[in-house]
Amino acid sequence: MSTLEYETSPIRSRFSSIAGSIALACWLVLIIPQLIEMFRVRDVEGISPLFLLSWAIGDIANVTGALWAGLLPEVIITALWFLFADIATLGCYFYLLLTYRRSKKHAVDAIEAAEAGERQPLVADLGADEAVEPSTDDNYVEEAQNESLHAQQSRKSVRSKASLRRRYSSTVDDIVMEPERHSLFVRYGLPILFVVCAGTVGSFCSPNGGGQSSKKPSNDSSIGPQICGYISAFMYLTSRIPQIIKNYQNKSCKGLSLLFFLLSTLANLCYGLQILIYRSDWEYIWLNSSWILGSVGTIFEDCIIYLQFYLYNRDVDETAVL
Repeated sequence: MSTLEYETSPIRSRFSSIAGSIALACWLVLIIPQLIEMFRVRDVEGISPLFLLSWAIGDIANVTGALWAGLLPEVIITALWFLFADIATLGCYFYLLLTYRRSKKHAVDAIEAAEAGERQPLVADLGADEAVEPSTDDNYVEEAQNESLHAQQSRKSVRSKASLRRRYSSTVDDIVMEPERHSLFVRYGLPILFVVCAGTVGSFCSPNGGGQSSKKPSNDSSIGPQICGYISAFMYLTSRIPQIIKNYQNKSCKGLSLLFFLLSTLANLCYGLQILIYRSDWEYIWLNSSWILGSVGTIFEDCIIYLQFYLYNRDVDETAVL
């Protein structure tokens, strides 16, 4: 087979570079919104540890296969960054898990102690009241209903005042805290637009334009990278399944960052396009098929998580209104 068949046009090299740089930019900031969300809620029990561990195993196989196959520089850099992100995420997960469980135990102990202290005088007062005027079940029900109505009115008043205060504020922090639709661009659109622009500019600053040697890949060294690549793809494809199941069981996506998954989808899309745009011959596609499969498969599973975000957040909003 002629080596001319492995030459890539400058236009394809440039667009491949842009796609790879955008994917790299996404991966560089991908972990930030998830870490922020984890520390914000300080409750990681909604996150599946199998999701994080499977992802870490996939990244180890990914960086091994990428180095072995001599893939594009952006692919290798991205794989190395995966490992760092895994270490940071797992470290924060176990730290917050232990911290949350300790604080939760202390809070439960404090509540039980307070209830035990209040129960004795309450029993004494109840006995005295019964001696004067016996109470009925209807009185208890009416008092409980009045207290519940008063609490709901108080919560609605606080939410209304906080919402009006944020809407008249001009600071970015207050706008981000506003859960209305007009803040979606600030919370999601603006970060994604910034990442796309940064990746595009970065591709033009690259000295080689993201190009790869046009030399024919060696068949002797392709079996090892393929094995690593398919292990990586399998772990990526299965990593989100435990999280999807956990979300379904909890009927919640608490602890997960929506921006994290949006950037992940964009990164995987550009990651696969980077390979396909650069060369379209079947031998090259076959060599990189495991990485392409992993990218496309995770995008499909991310769509399931998007659906869970929509369904479970809607249920929470409806419950809050009620």
